[in-house]
Amino acid sequence: MDGSIRFLAMPRIGQALTPTANQAWWIFDIHGFAVGSPLIVLGNIGDRHGRMSIGPGIRLQDREASPSRDNTRHFK
Repeated sequence: MDGSIRFLAMPRIGQALTPTANQAWWIFDIHGFAVGSPLIVLGNIGDRHGRMSIGPGIRLQDREASPSRDNTRHFK
């Protein structure tokens, strides 16, 4: 999902919330921060710890099982 989804959602948000122009820009900008900030944090965690189990029934590939383990840990 990229930032263009905001352009598609704004007419519907405008109908539902009836924001002023200034409030509409705040909604538009906050969405970018709300989506982008966790991506940065979780990407950093992923670089440090590698792939792991994230819940019951959802298991990602472990670092030990990764064929390119030596190439994935260059940020120490």
